[in-house]
Parts: sequence; structure tokens; C-alpha cells
Amino acid sequence: MKKHPAVGRGAGHCRKAVMVQIQFIDNQYTVVGYYHRATLNNPEGGPETYECDVDLWNMVSIDNGQDRQLEPAGFDALNASDWT
Repeated sequence: MKKHPAVGRGAGHCRKAVMVQIQFIDNQYTVVGYYHRATLNNPEGGPETYECDVDLWNMVSIDNGQDRQLEPAGFDALNASDWT
């Protein structure tokens, strides 16, 4: 399994981290999951953190600790070469 981290800063003093999980399946790179975490420095109330962990094999997302079932995605939708 290949994991690619990308960390950066966005507008509004936002710190972000993203991890994408990709596997080579049936002659194509397939996105099997990703993790996203962001912290926004809110000048009116301190930092706000958002966290999302997505499992595309089981079509489950955990957003800030809340489980959510995702709509089924076709095999072509998970083809990483189409993600730009």
C-alpha cells in the first residue's frame, strides 16, 4: 500500500494534513481511503479542529467521531488516475 502525505497552510490561518491510501488493483491505481484533518484559528473563540477518516472499501466516513454510511461508488470512480 502506498501512502502519500501532503501538509500545508491555507488562507485564514488554517493548518491542514491529508493522507491518501492508494493500491494497485486490476492494472489501475485505486483510491481505497483518505484522512483529512484541519485546524482553523478562529479569532473569536480559539482553534477549531475538523477530522475526517474515509474508508472507501466499506464506504464509511467518520466525521469528528460521527460514523456515516456513504453512497456506493463504482470501481471507475475510485480510479486514482482520474483524480486531479
